Amino acid sequence: MVGLRLESLRVAGVCPELTLDVPVGVIRAAVVSDQAAVHALANAVVGLDRTQSAGRVLVDGVDVWQQHVDHRRRRRHRTGRHCPVRLVPAAGGLVPGITVAENMWRLRCPTARVSKALGTVMTQEVAATLDMADLLDRRPEHLSANERRLAGLALALCWEPIAIVIEDTPDHPTWHAVLEEPRRRRVPSAELTSSKAEAVLANVAVLVITTDAARVWQLDHDPVWLEPNLVTVGRSAATSSTGRADDA
Repeated sequence: MVGLRLESLRVAGVCPELTLDVPVGVIRAAVVSDQAAVHALANAVVGLDRTQSAGRVLVDGVDVWQQHVDHRRRRRHRTGRHCPVRLVPAAGGLVPGITVAENMWRLRCPTARVSKALGTVMTQEVAATLDMADLLDRRPEHLSANERRLAGLALALCWEPIAIVIEDTPDHPTWHAVLEEPRRRRVPSAELTSSKAEAVLANVAVLVITTDAARVWQLDHDPVWLEPNLVTVGRSAATSSTGRADDA
C-alpha cells in the first residue's frame, strides 16, 4: 500500500517538482541543499506551511493539505485517520520540564476520542515496543541525544499515523543510530541486527529528510536528491521538472 504520495510537489527554494511514492513499511530519504530546505520540505509535507508550496500530498488517499492545520478544528475521531502524517523534528520535538510520558499524552491529537486511561495504556505500549519504558518518567533535558530523538519518534507514533516525516541534522546522531538505540540499551554488545524500532516502522511510511546522503545510507541506499532546479530520483534516474527521465 502506498502510504505517502508526493504528487507534483513544488516547494520554493527546495525542488521544482517531485512525484514520489513511499509505501507503508518502507523508509525513503530525500537529500536537500541545506538545513533550511530540510525544515521547509518537512513542513510542506505535513501541511504546516503551504504558503511556498504547490502540488498535493496524499496519505492513504487523504489530501493532507485539505485538512485544517489546527487539529482542534478537525472533526472528532477515534483513530489516526484524521492525523495521517506526523512530523518528527530533528531534536525530537519534546517539551522540556515535563516527563516523556506527559509529552506523549499531552501532545496527542486533541480531537482524538481517547480516554486518559486508554491513552496511558497506548503510551505504555508504544514505549514498550521501542524498549524505552524506563524513559517515561524522565524529562527530555535529562536524556541523551539518541534517547530524545527516540522519544520524539514515540510521540509521533502515539498519533497512530500512516506516515511520518523525520527531520535530520548533522548536529545530532544519525537516525539509524536512533533506531538501534533500543537494541543497544538492551544488549550493548550485540551484533548489529534489525531492531524492534525498525519493526515498528513496518506499519508506517517513512520519509527522512537530510542534507547528507551518508547519514541515511543505512536506511535508504538510493535516496532522492533535491535541488532548487533539479530532482534526481535515485543514483541514475535524473528527472526533469515533469518527473520524466531526461532524454539522452
